Amino acid sequence: MISTASEFLYRAQVGAKVLASRALGRLRRTEGQIIPLRFYRDSDGWFVDLPNWPGPKAALAMVDGADTFLERIGKRNPEVLIEISTQPQPESEWFSVNYVQRHPAGDGAYYRTLHFGQPHDMWLCGVTEYVLGRMPEIIYVRLNNVHN
Repeated sequence: MISTASEFLYRAQVGAKVLASRALGRLRRTEGQIIPLRFYRDSDGWFVDLPNWPGPKAALAMVDGADTFLERIGKRNPEVLIEISTQPQPESEWFSVNYVQRHPAGDGAYYRTLHFGQPHDMWLCGVTEYVLGRMPEIIYVRLNNVHN
């Protein structure tokens, strides 16, 4: 049961974001593409750079483990370039990020990688559906380049 007006508003905003992300993502992508992504850290934190994103910058924030994932993979550089795919890729260059469970509010899902030699969990919000068209079971990742 929703207990407050602010919680109701939050859930309504999440629902709208998720529905828009799914619809737009299904229009934008074909299965199996390798998608380059740029992440950057500014004074507000980590964000994914999606120039055509129709929503607010705040929805592109990397939080709840995704931020520390970027810190680790990027070796603390303020910019990280990766490529992602939903199709299996050569293990020598790519690693996997695996679906764990749906987010309780329906906004994306929790994922886990063993890339760092131990489990690292992170939340990937519904913007993932904008990028990939869905929340896949496995996302394959390759570090493309890191800038200072």
